[in-house]
Amino acid sequence: MTRKTKALFWKAWGITAVVTALILAVMWAMNYAGWLRIFSALLGLGFAAAGLWCLAKAFEAAPDAAAVTKWYLLHAACVFVPVVFAMLVSFPDALGMVIPQLFPVVSLAVLLALEKK
Repeated sequence: MTRKTKALFWKAWGITAVVTALILAVMWAMNYAGWLRIFSALLGLGFAAAGLWCLAKAFEAAPDAAAVTKWYLLHAACVFVPVVFAMLVSFPDALGMVIPQLFPVVSLAVLLALEKK
């Protein structure tokens, strides 16, 4: 994988981290965020980073369909494990875990579209 591609995936994760931090700051200002929500958000960001890493590996293994499928299934697991975990805890605590899962692929798609311009 080239440096340019790695930088693109790191930018996507950075955008995800910033958006998650902004949402948690708003929740904190409204007295809606506690330490468990912050911890779950950090855990969610870790899973988001792992999911983006799996997407980067799938991007790298592009000609080999079996390898792309394997990495994409690992990406799906990285997205759905926090969602399953979020179903086991109360709703406000689950927000911190689910919010980071919403932005990585969207920000990556926008960055790839801007890259093609």
